[in-house]
Amino acid sequence: KMAKRKKSDEDYRSFQLEWTDIYAFVEKSGFPLCLICSERLASNKKSNLQRHLMTKHAAFAAKYLEGEARKKACEELQRKMKVGQSKLLAWSNKGGSLNSATFAGAFEIIREGKPFTDGEYVKRCMLNIGKELFEEFPNKDKILQQIQDMPLSAKTVHDRAVKMADQVDKQQIENMSSATYFLFALDKSTDICDVAQLCILGRYICGNLVREEMLAILPMKKQTRGEDILKTMMDFVSKKQIQLVCTDGAPSMMSKHKGFIALLSEQQKRPILSFHCIVHQEALCAQSCGVELSDAMALVVRIVNWILARALNHCQFQSLLEEVDYEYPGLLMHNNVRWLSHGKVLARFAACSKEIKTFLEMKGVTHPELSNCDWL
Repeated sequence: KMAKRKKSDEDYRSFQLEWTDIYAFVEKSGFPLCLICSERLASNKKSNLQRHLMTKHAAFAAKYLEGEARKKACEELQRKMKVGQSKLLAWSNKGGSLNSATFAGAFEIIREGKPFTDGEYVKRCMLNIGKELFEEFPNKDKILQQIQDMPLSAKTVHDRAVKMADQVDKQQIENMSSATYFLFALDKSTDICDVAQLCILGRYICGNLVREEMLAILPMKKQTRGEDILKTMMDFVSKKQIQLVCTDGAPSMMSKHKGFIALLSEQQKRPILSFHCIVHQEALCAQSCGVELSDAMALVVRIVNWILARALNHCQFQSLLEEVDYEYPGLLMHNNVRWLSHGKVLARFAACSKEIKTFLEMKGVTHPELSNCDWL
């Protein structure tokens, strides 16, 4: 007899609003924050919140029993927290140009994908450059002092990143809430750590523009059944009307009885208009292009794999590209699972065809097709 599967939530959990009145926690930047001691927990797990309350704030739990008394106490704690946050915001806004400069610096660090600790490095560069650049300026000392006073520590850059992300989230929600029509597109894939990731894209009308933005990438570390995808999706977009869904066509998405679409229709108690794999026209076209394209693709894959699969060949080919100051660092490995890689591999191969031919001749490998203009 098979053991009964234990039901459990996904590692990606959403904060439940009722936890505020029960455990004295609120959600901040996706994590639970204690209203009593301002400690932030690592995950939205009910047992962790309960343990924190009973071990660190047992006196509070005993004084305000669960119910109306605790609810009023938590509301008072929330009010005090909001007052403190408003005072802090007012203080930070007094910074004026310094505050704006901090946001500008943090934005550039984030956009370039640099670590938050680079803020101090950027500040040192600005100070050293400023000493030389503003040497002839009468207010040189004032300019340098402004740079010195500008906060760009790792914690400051992190805080600015969170604020900017919160603002983007808030703006997206406002735009989607005010839109007459909007839709979600879902796709599930696996990252290099073998963790399933559910990507949620949103398209909506904002004024006279149609916007399409990525709303979230949610990890699904356990199972990826239709009901698991549904729960993850509904946790993220609870209380929103869904008009249209486009999925990647996997069984967990499109299965007639247990797929995401079927379960979503059952929950909404109405049919859901859905499209199946509308982005795969190129894949269907490639399958019907005949033997010539298949043979060409096979040769390209064979040559690319011969270069990339051997470390020595790969390093020598990269050195050749560097010598000729080529814009690309190397070739792309073909992935037979993802049809989109076909076009990228072919495009990079065509761009590097002369260098590939030269490298193969250096290695004593000949492919007559590379000298055939018709084949190229």
